[in-house]
Amino acid sequence: MKAGLLSIFMLLGLAVPGQASLKKAQSLIEAQKYQTAFAVLEAADPAHQSAPILIKQCEILLDYYIVSDKHLQFSLKDLEPEEHLEELRAKAPDLPLIKFRIDSLLYFRLEEEPDNLELHLALGRYFLEVYQKFKGESFYPEQMLLTRMEMHCALAYKRGAKDRYSTYALGMKKLLDKEPLAAIPFFEDHISFNPRNAEVYFNLALAYQIQNRRLKSIESALNAMEFYEDPALKAEAARMIAVSYAHLNDTIRSLEFLELADQIEPGNYFTLKYILQTQALIDTVAFADTRKRFFQLGPSKNKIYQDLYRMHLNHGWEANLVQFYESELLNFATDTLVRAQLNLHRAILYKDLKNQEACNAAVAEAVSDFKLVYPPNHDIFRFIGSYFRDERTK
Repeated sequence: MKAGLLSIFMLLGLAVPGQASLKKAQSLIEAQKYQTAFAVLEAADPAHQSAPILIKQCEILLDYYIVSDKHLQFSLKDLEPEEHLEELRAKAPDLPLIKFRIDSLLYFRLEEEPDNLELHLALGRYFLEVYQKFKGESFYPEQMLLTRMEMHCALAYKRGAKDRYSTYALGMKKLLDKEPLAAIPFFEDHISFNPRNAEVYFNLALAYQIQNRRLKSIESALNAMEFYEDPALKAEAARMIAVSYAHLNDTIRSLEFLELADQIEPGNYFTLKYILQTQALIDTVAFADTRKRFFQLGPSKNKIYQDLYRMHLNHGWEANLVQFYESELLNFATDTLVRAQLNLHRAILYKDLKNQEACNAAVAEAVSDFKLVYPPNHDIFRFIGSYFRDERTK
């Protein structure tokens, strides 16, 4: 009966009930009068009988809330020209909350209109956003959020209805299920709705890498790098491009993007590590300067020493690393822990080089310094006693 009435309105060229309210609400949204826009729609359909009006109300709450109580209650505000939504969200002002159970209202409407794919898309988006913002805190268990999200989005998708949220949700779910290749078509669809989504481009680049489609991966990662605003994420996209070029045996281009990543986010551990590994192959002059920067990321950290050890061992450069550590001893003469680490790792290298006398001397200096830093029962002394046992008894 309701569908018949709607058809009559359309045939006679009359306004569909609620259409004027939707149009007015859209004008208010464009003027940033979000609270008033929601109120206009609520007044037009207080019993929530109109699916288009209900869906628009859900969109207003999800897009323009100031404070959300796990997406069960929301506060809205008509913004002044100088006010900005993100700044207000950060301040979390004390505003009255609108109790509006988006999921329940959409499900009630869906019972009346089970073939309304827009309702399925709205539910899919709701569960996506609750999962992203409140997983672990929501009324719904995490797995139920994902299951319902996927169910509604997939049902609509199979029937030809999709939007920016459903395509993202389906792609994300495939990634969570460790099916990155199955995510590709959904993310490619998503780009048609949202061509500036850096995260999706990055995920596409990752999926293409797994497929060994390196040029496609580079193309997507370039887009990710362009649209990311966060320097750390932009640099990560540049590193991904470098990895693809390395697999294409284009070491020079790989190094170019690693150096670009270093410009975008200077001093990143992974960037400097990969630059060092690449320079060791094609630019041993620059290697020395990068090594010093890499070492300075954590001169007291074992991981830095372990990485440097493996790099030099791969090229037979143990003696060169000993010289580097000896030069750094002068720079850290007053830092007991760094001095202890330098002496310990000199001793390890001297053991490899079969220089017993130098090894024993370096071990003695390391132990002396570590005693000034750590208690006698510290693990470092057990390691030294075990690793250098043979040398110390000779």
